[in-house]
Amino acid sequence: MSTAAVSEAPSPAAPGAENDEEPRPYQTEPDKYVKGQSCVALRFVGSKQDATDGEAFTPEYVHQIYDNESIALPPDSRPLKMEVLYTAGSLDLWLRCADDAKPQGEAAEDAFYALAGALPPPCSRCAHARC
Repeated sequence: MSTAAVSEAPSPAAPGAENDEEPRPYQTEPDKYVKGQSCVALRFVGSKQDATDGEAFTPEYVHQIYDNESIALPPDSRPLKMEVLYTAGSLDLWLRCADDAKPQGEAAEDAFYALAGALPPPCSRCAHARC
């Protein structure tokens, strides 16, 4: 019985990967842009304590919401930490700034509303986000 080495084909590069030809705006102009993934977190909440102490996850991609994985955000509006909270049983969702902070400046508000606009709207029948 022969055992041959199996070679795996290289996986396609993710947006923003090192082998991309064009660097992202947050890499070339850090005074104007921030990395989108550093501003967004996902949190699954089963209790009130989970809303603050539960594990938060960083999304792998945000290019569906923010062009080139970048958010135009001047230094005086930083840091921007937005969280999408999903309830454990129903996956209803809530959007907030981390630590209940208010977005600082118009650019931060634009980023917050862009994220809100990309999430499913609440159901008008029962106020759930996913009906």
